[in-house]
This record gives sequence, C-alpha cells and structure tokens, in this order.
Amino acid sequence: MLERSKLLLAVWTVLLAGIPLFGAGRFHIEDATLPAGATGQEIPLLCDNDFASPDDPVYGFSFGLTYDPAKISVTAVEAEGTLAEGAAFFGGRIVDAAGMVGYGCVFGYETIGDVTLPVGTDLEMATLVIDVVADSNTTAALTWETVQVWPAPAPATKNILSVDGVSVVPTLEGGTITIESVAPVVPVITEIQGGSGFEGTVFQVVGENFDQPGLAVTVCGSAAAATLRADNVTIDVTAPACGTIGLVEVEVCTDHGCDSDPQGFEYREETEVPQFIRGDSDDSGGLDLTDGIKILNYLYLGGLPSVCHDAMDSDDSGSIELTDGVRIFMYLFMGGAAPQAPYPSCGEDATPDGLPCAASSGYCEG
Repeated sequence: MLERSKLLLAVWTVLLAGIPLFGAGRFHIEDATLPAGATGQEIPLLCDNDFASPDDPVYGFSFGLTYDPAKISVTAVEAEGTLAEGAAFFGGRIVDAAGMVGYGCVFGYETIGDVTLPVGTDLEMATLVIDVVADSNTTAALTWETVQVWPAPAPATKNILSVDGVSVVPTLEGGTITIESVAPVVPVITEIQGGSGFEGTVFQVVGENFDQPGLAVTVCGSAAAATLRADNVTIDVTAPACGTIGLVEVEVCTDHGCDSDPQGFEYREETEVPQFIRGDSDDSGGLDLTDGIKILNYLYLGGLPSVCHDAMDSDDSGSIELTDGVRIFMYLFMGGAAPQAPYPSCGEDATPDGLPCAASSGYCEG
C-alpha cells in the first residue's frame, strides 16, 4: 500500500508540477451555440495524441480551464464515457466563482505502463457540464490555462500530457460558446372546448406555450379560475360572472404575452334548462362502447369531460365514478341495467346534484 501511494504521488507530482516540454499532441474544444438559460449542457474536452505507444506511453494528463462566470457556470466535470472513465485516478476542483477548473487523470499506478492513453484524434478526456448564465446574445470563451484551484503552496494545475515520465505541453486550442437569446414564447389559443354555459361553467382552452410564468386567463374582461393540466396544452377554465349574454372574449396571458379569442365563450340565458341523455358521454345521441371509455379516460387519463357532466353519471349517484363506466359496459354486453333517466331520449335532470350541466349537450340542443 505504501509503495502504491508513493508511486501515485510521484505521477501526480509530474502531472501538476513537472517541468513541461513542448511536443506533439493537442487539447481542443469545439465551438458550440447554446440558448440563453440552458442548463446541463455537455461540452467535450478533446485530445489528439500523437505519441505512439509503447515507445512514448502517455500515463496521464491534467488540464486547466478558465471562463467568464458571468456568462457560464461549470457545474460538473464528468468521466463517464470518456478516457477518464475507469482510470486509477481522476479528480480535481471547480472554482466557479473565479471561473476556473483544474483536473488530473492517471490511467494506472499499480502496473504503470499497462494502461496508457491510446493514439488517436478527438479523444474525449472528460465532459464539462455547464449552465448558461447570460440572458442575451454574447460569446463565452473556454481557455486552456494554468489555474490555481487549490490554495498555495499547492501547485497550480497545468495543461500537460505525462509522456514516459516527462511533462509535455500539447498545442492548446480553446473553444467559444455562442449564447443566443431566446425569443419570448407567446401563448397561442388553438381551440376552445365546451365554450358555452353560465357563471361557474368549466370549459377548456387548448393551445401552445401555456407552461410559462404568469399564466392567467380572463373571460368577459374578468379574471377566471384556471388550472393548467399536466399535458401543458389544456387549461381548465371556470367562467366568472359576466353581465353579458352571448359571445365574449377569452384571453390567455403569460409573462411573455397574450392571445385571445374574441368569441371564445358564450354566456347563455339562466332560464334555459339543460337537457342531455344520461350515459351518452361523447354526445353522439346514442350509447356505445366509446361512452364508457370516455368516462374512464376522464377519471384516470386526464381526458375531457362531457359538456354536461351529468351525462357521464350513468347511475345518477351525483358523482362520476368507475361504476358509471362499468354500468355502461354491463348494459351493452351483459344485459345489465340501463342508465337512469333521462335515457334513451333527451331530458332534464330530475334529481339535481352537484355535477355541472351548464348547457345542453350538442345532440339535445339540436
């Protein structure tokens, strides 16, 4: 164990503090373009090794990088999938506040010489993981430099290849990250479903770019309760009070802008009594397999409800449950009981409950 530690110390001393010679080999970074605000971006740190093993075996390497921490932030240096993966030693330090990274790699120290850097070009030494800090168009340089990542008297980390016991400085070619600001993502309304009823009617606004900060919906010029579904494209909106009968504007806004439909929701006369066919979940005017499936989709997969929720309450229990879908399947295929009234014709709910039925189904409305 003592001999192994001494050998590791000797190799590491060569990597960090050896007197460098200039020779073949190259450290380089390819230029990249990243959007402002991007996180977890991987930047390969590449090496060309021109030393032919076993004549000039490369036992390890070390590298130092500098960057502008006001533009990018280095969050990790990863070995997985690179030359450093499986090395006897790979470690170092990120000093993000100062914009410095220093790491070293030793391929083998128990049987040094058996594991060396292969000959080749564009060999990935390690992977730099960065977040983009800048929020406007700019560039950020990644520069190979000697860095003091540990306080003196610890030696600085140099850019070297350890070639058969000699520190060799390769050609150093840094990279440039071009940062591009991202245009604001403005919400877009593509469809409004169930957009007819009264105060308290729940309807759906479907569109794009709703998953942004500051989401808000107004109906008839008033703020409306709104919940964005997990699909990020559907908003459940509850119609607020409105002194207007007829078509009114629905507007969706985020911090990036707004979109509206000037005829997005229709307020109806409160005197109208909604009519529906119980069990006819898809508003087709009849009962089939799809009606039961629609109930289950609504309950368990985030599917859309019927315009009149009472239509989905096939057993008239006052709530929409698994048994409502099962009842339809039993009726269709097992000779079970038919849905409660109104069925099979359009009619009113004879047993008022808490389920919303703000408007007649499209079939019953004619």
